[in-house]
Amino acid sequence: MARRIRVWLLNEIVAIGLWLAMIGSAMNYFAIISNGGMPVCGAMYRNGFHIPMNENTNLPWLADWVHVQFLDINRVVSPGDLFIWPGMGVSVFGIIWGYSKFNWGSYHAHDGRRIA
Repeated sequence: MARRIRVWLLNEIVAIGLWLAMIGSAMNYFAIISNGGMPVCGAMYRNGFHIPMNENTNLPWLADWVHVQFLDINRVVSPGDLFIWPGMGVSVFGIIWGYSKFNWGSYHAHDGRRIA
């Protein structure tokens, strides 16, 4: 019984992380599609995939405007990125934690029978 609860909890942890990442990806998708590229604050504009943000920008709250400064990294990110990063972190943690806690190979026999 306890093993089933742990497996269920592991699945829920991974699912929550994947849902967060999907929500963040959808947020970035809508910002990119509605503007033809990812809008970014003027001070941090770079050529390429990004386009400068101006008064004609659609969905400006989904654009790259959140300033992140960590160690020597200085950049702007979108709110969608702030969903993707923890979502992927939670999912990877859940997967690694699951493989370290359970001996998956002994849980089921090769013919499908459950081994207790």
